[in-house]
Amino acid sequence: TGKEKTFTMPKKCPVCDFPVERRDIGTGSSAQKESAAYYCTNPTCPAKNQRGMEHFVSAFDIYEIGPKVIARFKDEGLISDAADLFALTEGDINTLERFGEKSAVNIIKSIQDHKQVSLARFIYSLGINNVGEQTSEDLAEHFHSLDNLMQAAEDEINNIENIGPIVSRSVSEWFAHKENIKFVKKLLANV
Repeated sequence: TGKEKTFTMPKKCPVCDFPVERRDIGTGSSAQKESAAYYCTNPTCPAKNQRGMEHFVSAFDIYEIGPKVIARFKDEGLISDAADLFALTEGDINTLERFGEKSAVNIIKSIQDHKQVSLARFIYSLGINNVGEQTSEDLAEHFHSLDNLMQAAEDEINNIENIGPIVSRSVSEWFAHKENIKFVKKLLANV
């Protein structure tokens, strides 16, 4: 119609003001390619943290906790990551405005009822880039334990059927970050 506007991708994250980037997805000797998506470079970006928690509760099937509840719990200082959800008590919740005793009971019950998940579901809940539900199943079937996966070399991951170099690099890099290992340990301690 002629009324269209030119769109320019922001150079900084609209939430935390850190630079955004397109990630390299090229492999080995092939031509280097960039992903279509743009990513905030801040590992502690509040938006990434919020979205990660939303993914986590979805993967754990904790339906009583949606995006607004997560945001409220974060704003109130009750949680800083998904592992903190498992340390919540009814007393933490029922004192909040617009959260009654029944809401608190339902939320805590839902968390407790969904504490135990399969290894594949647990891997999926971590939100590792390029690791969807099927890849999580493949990783769980191959490694049989979280410890084995955490210690696996990138080449070993890459040798699993249906897993290529992009996924193996994502998994290897995710477990190479100290903050991610710290989160997994906290999660396991709280579950």
